[in-house]
Amino acid sequence: MLPPSLLVGGWTELRQSIESTRLMLAIEIYIAREGRAPTLLDDLTPDILPEVPLDPLNGQTWGYRRLSQTSDGTMYLLWSFGEDGVNNNCYEGDEKKWNYGEPGTDNWINKPRYIPEGLMR
Repeated sequence: MLPPSLLVGGWTELRQSIESTRLMLAIEIYIAREGRAPTLLDDLTPDILPEVPLDPLNGQTWGYRRLSQTSDGTMYLLWSFGEDGVNNNCYEGDEKKWNYGEPGTDNWINKPRYIPEGLMR
C-alpha cells in the first residue's frame, strides 16, 4: 500500500491535470468562437465556464498570457505558479538543474512551438 503522502500528491497532480485540461478546452472553444485567444481567463466566464477553476496544486489562479504579438492571436501560455505559489512569469528554471517543485519555478501547462526571444525573463 502506498503511503498517504504519495496518495495525496498523486491526487493533487491528477486534479491539476483535469482542471488545466478543462481550462485549455475552454480557451480553445473561445478561440473557435472569437478567432483569438481570450485576453484574460475571466473572459471565459460565464458563457463557457461558470467560473475559472483554481489550481489544485496551490489553490491560486493560473498564470495566463495571450501571445498576440507572435501570430494571429490564437497562441497563449498557461502555467501553474507551482508548489511555492509564486508567479515567476512562467520561468521553468535551468533544465540541467530543474527539479519539479523547486522554489522560484513555475510549471508550464502548454508549451507553444515558438516563443519569441526576450518574451520570457
